Amino acid sequence: MKRSRIVYFLFLFSGITALIYEVVWTRMLTLAFGHTVFSVSIVLASFMAGLGFGSYFSGHAINHIGGKKTQPDSSLSKEFSDGLKASSSLLIYGWIEIALFVLCLIVSLILFKFSVIYSWFSFFVPESIVVQNIFKSFLAFILMFIPASLMGATLPIISQYYITDNIKLDARLGLLYGINTFGAALGCLLTGFFLIANFGVLQTVLAATVLNLFVGISAIRIYQESLESSKGLHFPRFTIPKISWEVDQWLWIVVSFVCGFTALSYEVLWTRLLIFSTSSTVYSFSMMLGVFLIGISLGSFLVVAVFRSSLNLRTVLVLLQVGIGLYVIGSLYNMEQLLSTPWNGYNLQKPVFVFSRYFADSSALMLLPTIALGMSFPILIKMISGGHEHVGRGTGQIYGANTFGAILGSLITGFLFLPRLGVQQSLLLVATLNLLMMMYLFRTGDYFTKTLRKMMTVVLAGIILVVNMGFPSDLLDRFFMRDSTGQKDIRKLLYFEEGLTDTVAVFKDNYGALDPDAKRLVTNGVSMSAVNFIASRYMKLLAHLPIMLVDKPEEILVVCFGTGQTTGAAAVHPKVKAVDSVDLSGSVVRAGNVFSSQNYNALKNEKVNIILQDGRNHLLTTQKMYDVITSEPPPPRTAFTVNLYTKEYYEVAQKHLNPGGIVAQWIPLHSQGKQE
Repeated sequence: MKRSRIVYFLFLFSGITALIYEVVWTRMLTLAFGHTVFSVSIVLASFMAGLGFGSYFSGHAINHIGGKKTQPDSSLSKEFSDGLKASSSLLIYGWIEIALFVLCLIVSLILFKFSVIYSWFSFFVPESIVVQNIFKSFLAFILMFIPASLMGATLPIISQYYITDNIKLDARLGLLYGINTFGAALGCLLTGFFLIANFGVLQTVLAATVLNLFVGISAIRIYQESLESSKGLHFPRFTIPKISWEVDQWLWIVVSFVCGFTALSYEVLWTRLLIFSTSSTVYSFSMMLGVFLIGISLGSFLVVAVFRSSLNLRTVLVLLQVGIGLYVIGSLYNMEQLLSTPWNGYNLQKPVFVFSRYFADSSALMLLPTIALGMSFPILIKMISGGHEHVGRGTGQIYGANTFGAILGSLITGFLFLPRLGVQQSLLLVATLNLLMMMYLFRTGDYFTKTLRKMMTVVLAGIILVVNMGFPSDLLDRFFMRDSTGQKDIRKLLYFEEGLTDTVAVFKDNYGALDPDAKRLVTNGVSMSAVNFIASRYMKLLAHLPIMLVDKPEEILVVCFGTGQTTGAAAVHPKVKAVDSVDLSGSVVRAGNVFSSQNYNALKNEKVNIILQDGRNHLLTTQKMYDVITSEPPPPRTAFTVNLYTKEYYEVAQKHLNPGGIVAQWIPLHSQGKQE
């Protein structure tokens, strides 16, 4: 039975819509949950868990579809039976896309006004970080898991539709994954650079639901046309199979898990490095994810040539793992050459120039290893499937293990490796995991003799150990000692921390005898704040001015701690009873001790209460009322900071003011264009 090539385009559209949902839903949910590391992580983890579950379950179920079993002497040939199963996969795919249209429409409409819903729920939830995080996890899982599961189900189902013999298995396996991933890259870039800016958040996600409906109707129509000559054909019946893994399958599932773990670990760590060159904007993050997905897609397309050759696929996997590990280790020695020097990435007046720089930096660091990661996925599916009959099941197993590894990789790297070990040691650790996987694949293969393999494995293990023990610890020092003003003198470094949310440094400034205590706060390679005669005046004024204009300034909220000067200045007023200071970054708050002589030792003041939270989210969830709310956020072009410059933010701030209260905010007019 001939397969329609139109389905390739439909599958491309499926990839586009999936990333539109991921990007937009994450944006909508974090508006309510706050842009903390935990909030973003639980939203993405819920989405990816759904993808993995849907792929794993559908991969098993799709091999058990069909009508009544036929006897050996039945006139229905095996070829026609396979065609029936494959075409039925297309029908199921069509109905899944229509179900996605309905579910994603409902979820999107809920999320569009979710801040109001979440704010109402928060009145019944204790003001405890642990309890609130559990509540956020529950809501994210409920909203995103089912639609994400349906999205994850599409790859095994379409694989079953297209791959009907072992000859087509080689050519179409990489092609299908590449097309879907390329669609995901397009969805990410279109959403980040064009759709939201020109049409809005809700309109973008509603357009994606319409595209799902179009894909679903088109798939069902193609299915109907393919069966015009067959009478009495009914929709196939699902049976839930008994899930069991054979001994040989465990190897490929473990390899897939490690590939997923390392891929997302690298993405977290590379993002932390890239923002030193591209700055932390919404556009730079979209480009990073887009380039990551483009690399995966290119690898999937390139692996088709590998399938057509006579190369041993285990050997190819060995070479890919060692290539990824060595590239990452080598990049640590050349980071300053790979990534451009810090520049004003917030200046978007020349978009073509800015976006080309984003692409060049992202590609230089990520493209080659992501191509290798993209090549690994189709190879693993072929190795575990054994033939076209089980390609759906094999796709589900590899996709599920890969996604589970990706979830753990992003969480463990973001919450454990990065804040505990730093970027350099974390990259070395993850690269070592690739090298160990190479060693494991070699050891379990049929190369040479068993004795020789054992001896060579010991030698390889020794080499990996020596590399780790002798690795210099200061390779990225010069890379981190720079910002948009140029290279910094490490001798003037007063504080440095690679924290959970950002990389923070404090340098002594060169103001000479006129201002000997001048210091500068640098976050992610961008000079964010300073202690000097000019800067200190307006920072302290942001506390003094509104407090003096209020009759009873007892409860004060400071949004964004920075150097702590506004917080400290508010706390020295005798009428002030308490100062809540909200900031996303624990590293920035801890750096406040360096500025203690200028911020009135704010962190030691009993009136000051530090809250590590998103300022907008704090106002959404707290029941506390304030006499003064003052804030000094970074410029609105900084990723996610723009939420502190919106009408909705000012409205929620107003609701938390006592009668006669005041909201004050610093507006960085010097960094804005005429239209802005």
